Amino acid sequence: MFSPLQLQFHLLQQADNYEKIFSHMKPNSILGLSHGFLLGHLQSAGLDFPKNISVIAVCPKGMGPSVRRLYVQGKEVNGAGINSSFAVHQVLSVSVSVSAPAPTHTHTHTKDPSVLIRGYFISLTLHIFILFCVQDVDGRATDVALGWSVALGSPFTFATTLEQEYKSDIFGERGEFSSLFCYYFTTFLA
Repeated sequence: MFSPLQLQFHLLQQADNYEKIFSHMKPNSILGLSHGFLLGHLQSAGLDFPKNISVIAVCPKGMGPSVRRLYVQGKEVNGAGINSSFAVHQVLSVSVSVSAPAPTHTHTHTKDPSVLIRGYFISLTLHIFILFCVQDVDGRATDVALGWSVALGSPFTFATTLEQEYKSDIFGERGEFSSLFCYYFTTFLA
């Protein structure tokens, strides 16, 4: 039996305490997040999650009070919970290979400079492979994330990535709040 660590700290507390939290996590443990902002903070610092842990997120599409209210209501009304997204952190892996055939020295006896240049030309072939590897150290991450979503009472759970989740929060939820604030200010106070 295992118990995933779930970070339910305020955004600023996560940014201030992630090093301490990571240092106390055992290998093969699961870090559970309710939003992706910690990934955004780590990326802005040029960092990532430790490689020896799994990182998941289950992100209800509403505020805490509405998640709880709809969870309680879901006990009486089937499907009354709040929808969630889930993610297993993806790690970018880039592989680069360069291959060069042996140089050819044909027509080196001629005085034509274009032939000499062609004779010493080495062709390089560059292959770049970009892979997104799921950070799931022992194969349990997706099952744990989906189980967590069911436990929240989510009637519908859709897959996303941690990066897409925090960017949609920043530009969606936070942007909508800013728009509403501007609308309120210009309508009622101006």
